[in-house]
Amino acid sequence: MKGLKTKIVAVGCALFMAVCMIPVASVHAEAMVCPNDGGKLVPHAAKAATCDAYGNHAFWSCDKCNKCYFDLNGAYEIYDLSWVAIAPTGHNVVVTPEVAATCMTNGATSSVCCSACNKIFSSAQLVPAFGHQYVVTNIKTAHAKGDGKITETCSICGGQKVTVIKKPASVELSRTSYTYDGSAKKPKVTVYDSEDNIIPTSEYTVSYSNNKKAGTAKVTVKFKGNHYYSGKMTTTFKITK
Repeated sequence: MKGLKTKIVAVGCALFMAVCMIPVASVHAEAMVCPNDGGKLVPHAAKAATCDAYGNHAFWSCDKCNKCYFDLNGAYEIYDLSWVAIAPTGHNVVVTPEVAATCMTNGATSSVCCSACNKIFSSAQLVPAFGHQYVVTNIKTAHAKGDGKITETCSICGGQKVTVIKKPASVELSRTSYTYDGSAKKPKVTVYDSEDNIIPTSEYTVSYSNNKKAGTAKVTVKFKGNHYYSGKMTTTFKITK
């Protein structure tokens, strides 16, 4: 007899738990009656709490007396309504650290968001690359026998840039022939590099010799050597009788 009672209690508990777990969608259309005043029992579906909003357990309430119940039959009243509410879980805050910009790559400020609901508290802001800050660290001068180069080094990252200085290749005179008249002849000089670019006159000085009497005059282009070019080049022109 004692064993039978135990089984009956177990079955009753199981039925109670099953009733409490019934989804709202499965509640039949027939209105259930509140045992307190005969009012209609209104179902309230279970709702999960979110990061910043309350949720609740499933329950039924009377539309007249507002009493709440665990079950749709009103057999088990909820006396402590704090059980119904489910507190917000709170945000799971994730901070993405800032990324420093470099000479050539963009960076970003830090950002803060919730990994659970994806709410963004602060967005990452672009920090543009600031470019190399080059300083000339070495100059190898070009001369008639070879190219030179300019080496520049970034004062921030140490990266280097090398620019080739093309060697001086030819000297061109505005005139290559004169007739003797007793005056010194000084044709205009233009100096070209190996890619036919004109070399600035600030890079060299010009001197003339044997440029008054009839014969072969000489023009000497001497590079200053304190900038991009060094050495010298010569060419000639004629003075006829």
